[in-house]
Amino acid sequence: MSLSKRTFGLLVLCALSLSAFAAQSASAITGTTAFTCKETGAGDFTKAHCKAADAGAGKFSHVVIPQNTTTEITGTNEKTGSETTSKTVAVIQTAATSVGIFVFEATGVSITGSLTNKVFENGEHYVEGPMTMTLTGVTASSPPGCKIAGGKIESVPLIATSAGQGMELQLAPKEGAKFFEFTTESCSNPALNTKGTVTGSTNGTLDGATLTFTEAETTAQKSLKVGFMGMIVGFGGSITLSGRSVGGGAYTPLSYTTVQT
Repeated sequence: MSLSKRTFGLLVLCALSLSAFAAQSASAITGTTAFTCKETGAGDFTKAHCKAADAGAGKFSHVVIPQNTTTEITGTNEKTGSETTSKTVAVIQTAATSVGIFVFEATGVSITGSLTNKVFENGEHYVEGPMTMTLTGVTASSPPGCKIAGGKIESVPLIATSAGQGMELQLAPKEGAKFFEFTTESCSNPALNTKGTVTGSTNGTLDGATLTFTEAETTAQKSLKVGFMGMIVGFGGSITLSGRSVGGGAYTPLSYTTVQT
């Protein structure tokens, strides 16, 4: 009888332990943090951008960036193409209007600013910091004959954050609603020679050192709009992000990954 009570007691303790573990697992908080992706000789990635698809025995590894340490960042579309040897073209496209669809293409995309690894009181990891985005070599493929003044579009000061976004990075104006402006000129239809103000925010997906926006996904977000009628704007493009310590040193690809608390 004593043995049965002891056995029963052990079973109860095991059940309580399993319940506590299950509750702890259920309450685990998922967040995003940034590492540098460096060549270490023996590492967990086969390529320099530490993408999920390149996980495996290789020369590159995640190197920890301490919490609350600001990292200078730069990013371009220069090595976002196949095998990171070419660049991809960025596209801005509006929803259909009575005069057609506005489609702009940019051969150059760059980001400058900084990011900091942070942790909320509830344990969620996230990255956040100020940045600006610049598009160069901008041309209009629609409407016919239109050009973009100066061939350049530059955003207002932005705040980038992954807080509550999972493996996405949200870009939003630091103040107000304006994201960027553009001016069309030389259009076949003179009524289309105008200045447009794009407002709102947009999310891109993080994969290793690559931040990717797709026109379909950003259109579905319905968070970027232009004009008094609030036409939906889609944005597609890829950017490779690199970082360094504030004040100097060489830039190294940054890699973003999900962590649990």
